[in-house]
Amino acid sequence: MPSTSSFTAEPGKRLWAGGFDFLAVCVLFLVLGVTFEKVYPHYSGWLVFAIASFAYHFVCLVVREGRTLGKTAIDICVISSNGQHLSTSQCVLRAGVRTLPFVFLGAKDPFVALFGAVLLLALVLSEFYLLERSLSRQTVAD
Repeated sequence: MPSTSSFTAEPGKRLWAGGFDFLAVCVLFLVLGVTFEKVYPHYSGWLVFAIASFAYHFVCLVVREGRTLGKTAIDICVISSNGQHLSTSQCVLRAGVRTLPFVFLGAKDPFVALFGAVLLLALVLSEFYLLERSLSRQTVAD
């Protein structure tokens, strides 16, 4: 059986797919933001962004078998370490890891929001570091 790293897409492809997915989440956020502003005015923009991001990634990973729109455009997909499609729990964890900092950013308490900012920075830096430097090229979400 091939090693896990043989299944891993090159960092450049993963970054392009991530950028495309970020733009798709931003569009979804704009659509949800208008709806939430009218129906749930007490929700912060960051919380709506977190909901949009989680929903986009989770639904794409489950329904499209590990392929978000960005991954489809770049012709890559996410699979589990055994080469199979992701389980539902793996999809929840993967979408949740990258969404969690935005939940904290939306907090009214400035210390919790600061924690969210630090968590987001740590996540971004560790994702880039692992993507470029780890032997398996697996990131925190992987």
